[in-house]
Amino acid sequence: ISQGLTGKTIVIDSGHGAKDPGAVGPTGLKEKDVALSISKEIAKKLTQLGAKPVLTRDKDIFITPGERGRIAKRLGADGLVSVHLNAASNPQASGAESVYSTKEDKPSYNLALRIQKKLVEFLGVKDRGIKPMAETPRRILSILTESRPIPAVIIEPEFISHPEVEKKLRKQEFINKIADAVVGGLEDSFGVIPAVERAAISLQKSLLSMFETDILSEKEVLALYGTQRWRMRTSASKQLNIPIPNVKVVITKN
Repeated sequence: ISQGLTGKTIVIDSGHGAKDPGAVGPTGLKEKDVALSISKEIAKKLTQLGAKPVLTRDKDIFITPGERGRIAKRLGADGLVSVHLNAASNPQASGAESVYSTKEDKPSYNLALRIQKKLVEFLGVKDRGIKPMAETPRRILSILTESRPIPAVIIEPEFISHPEVEKKLRKQEFINKIADAVVGGLEDSFGVIPAVERAAISLQKSLLSMFETDILSEKEVLALYGTQRWRMRTSASKQLNIPIPNVKVVITKN
């Protein structure tokens, strides 16, 4: 299994700060405060995975978007995630969206794609897609240009302007879900096998060990492992193949 994020320097940027509150929710929740809470949670989870997260800010201070990008560049970071929240005049607007630099910047495109996928999956929200910065003219985008060639993405997991979403953003449970989604996207980007597949591999190894030592027959292994989630195929010989997503283990008995 790939070590993935171990030793990787990931810059986590909390959008806005101090004099710049960012978007403000219907009851006064500020984007700058939620972004910082999400960023700190992401950093904590990355540390647990052996990565080296760096926060552009860990308190309520203002840093220009360009300087945030230059921080990542000076560090020679492996990736940059800038955390924001969306807002709209329509209070019912909702969903996740991610922004990367240009279509030619494949590392940033791939990072945005993977994180966006996890945001939609983990949060159960509308997928508003990923967009190059040319399609989203905003003053914060200099973080993407100034961080080149570091893979970088701006994420907007939801709309703080939506009354019900604002309520969710006040709860730690929802903050944790957003952080889990971002970390999951980073794991996919750096080649880490997702948790569900790690669980499958663990089960797989146990069953293969029993097969090798004649504790279980091939038929018994297949019966125990026979779930709808993972299909299994066996050959006519004493070779046992149990493929799962992205992983294939083959054990042959002599």
